[in-house]
Amino acid sequence: MTVLIHRVVADYAIAFIDPFRVDDVPMALLPEPLVPSGFEAEAHLMPQFVHLRRFDSVQRDALLDWLEGPSAGDGAPPVLAFVSSDADDARVLNHLRRQLIIGLSGDRKCLLRYYDPKVFWHLHWILDETQRASLFGPLRQWVYWHDGLWRLSEKPLAGSRRPVPLSQRQSAQLGRVATINQVMASIELPVGATARLALAQRVDADIERAQRKGLGDEMDWIHFARLCHTCHPRFDEHPRVVDLLACLAQDECTFSDVAAAMDDMFWQGVATELAEAEKPNTRDLIR
Repeated sequence: MTVLIHRVVADYAIAFIDPFRVDDVPMALLPEPLVPSGFEAEAHLMPQFVHLRRFDSVQRDALLDWLEGPSAGDGAPPVLAFVSSDADDARVLNHLRRQLIIGLSGDRKCLLRYYDPKVFWHLHWILDETQRASLFGPLRQWVYWHDGLWRLSEKPLAGSRRPVPLSQRQSAQLGRVATINQVMASIELPVGATARLALAQRVDADIERAQRKGLGDEMDWIHFARLCHTCHPRFDEHPRVVDLLACLAQDECTFSDVAAAMDDMFWQGVATELAEAEKPNTRDLIR
């Protein structure tokens, strides 16, 4: 669902700003760092927020002018997201500070960049409904920038007052989000939010498969997952690719080096032979 940003600025409680993405935040907005307890020394690494409900008309106009000005290098606006709530700002901010640190499997913890739309979008498929309800807490709605539009996400109906730690699988998926984004930025994307969420999950599974094969470099994972979509979903099962992967254990080169050294005709041949082998009554076509 798309939204009208003028209504959001007027009606919502808090807006998030990533100071690393913008050079100058208008001082009229009175930005403050959002810092979880115990991380005061790292305040410069944390997101900033502004109190929308405290804004007068001059501040709202300054924010709208800023939003409508030149965008960042990736085309995204300077404000990352907006949240609404019936609770007072103190309760909202206390909740948001706590959510910055999330429990992973094995009693580990990490910073959860939920304020970044490039992370928040993936939480729709990584977290279950109870976990997403816990993330929302007293929040009702969350507006974030994605695919060139402002999108609306509403709190799930499932109730949960306590944080739900991530499972081992979810912890691994969250750790792959940045790599998933890099892969998706380099391949053709389907139309529609549902189709793109499904694609993100497939890319995650491809990266996990690359990791299980012993590829330990992020560029290797990116090249592997990209070939799953530009060549063939099971390109790594082709005998010639199997041989290439086996050679990596003996040589010092990486999979990304080898993949880049193979020309388009090589990968087209792999894709064609695997597709032929999948046809009914086809045997021994891959040599």
